[in-house]
Amino acid sequence: MKNKRLKFIIVGIFLAAVFGFTIFVGTNYYTVHDFIRSLAFNPTPEISAIQEKLQLTENGEALFKATNPSIDGNKDFNEFCQSYDQSVTILGCYAGGDIHVYDIKSEDLNGIIEATVAHEMLHAAWARLSDAEREAISKDLTAVFDVNQDKLSIVTDYAADAKFDELFARVGTEIANIPESLEKVYARYFKDRKGIVALYEQYHIVFDALSAEIEVLSADIDELKKQIEIDTAEYKRRASVFATEVSSFNDCANRAGCFSQYEFDTRRAELVAERESLDVKYNEILSAVEQCNSKIDQYNNNVLRTNEYSEIINSNIERVEE
Repeated sequence: MKNKRLKFIIVGIFLAAVFGFTIFVGTNYYTVHDFIRSLAFNPTPEISAIQEKLQLTENGEALFKATNPSIDGNKDFNEFCQSYDQSVTILGCYAGGDIHVYDIKSEDLNGIIEATVAHEMLHAAWARLSDAEREAISKDLTAVFDVNQDKLSIVTDYAADAKFDELFARVGTEIANIPESLEKVYARYFKDRKGIVALYEQYHIVFDALSAEIEVLSADIDELKKQIEIDTAEYKRRASVFATEVSSFNDCANRAGCFSQYEFDTRRAELVAERESLDVKYNEILSAVEQCNSKIDQYNNNVLRTNEYSEIINSNIERVEE
């Protein structure tokens, strides 16, 4: 009888423990999930270098390990991230609990992989926030968006239920000045969040600089073309008048008594001066044409470089490795 009672007690304790563990897992799903996944984390040297460069907090490291970041080539990346549209560039994704980042190889775009991993980490972090935390954070994100709509305009294309998730990831990795309350949230994961923003700006400035230069060059080219057209039309008009006046001068000079010596010398000097003035104008037009052509070459080179960088970061375009 005592043995049977003891068995019931042991079974009862076991069931209570199992029941208690079930409740714990249910209310702390990601805590248990992340702990278990972190145990299997076996980073490559490249991933370890990224982890170190991001300067993660203890929470950040736990999240990093739990999301098992990987740097993938075209085929694997496109499969994991469902990236099949060549017109849309995707640098990374948080899918199936893992972070996948496209393997971008370009010395000019240093920082792009690290910044993308940080961005995707924040998507994972958002998934782990409570509804109450998200609601509070969303108010700060809205305030930041209102001040930085030019930089964050892309989020307007997102569905309502995904907008703040995307804002949370972008604000944390792209915007330097944010409310202190929001800064404290990101400080859970990054020791130096502005360092993450610097990584983003480090590669993004390449595109921004090219875009700005293309815009300036385009305006300069349009202005030069307009001025060349105006100057060329004026040159042609003056050259036509000059040709008529030279013909008239020669006709008169060949007729006895048409010019006095003074009239001949004066008129001839005027025509010579006009000829020299036309030569100056002609050379100015040639110089403007050369300047315009040079700017067109610069414009085309910048467009070409922009296209090359766009192809480098597009996983749907095959790269030719040198």
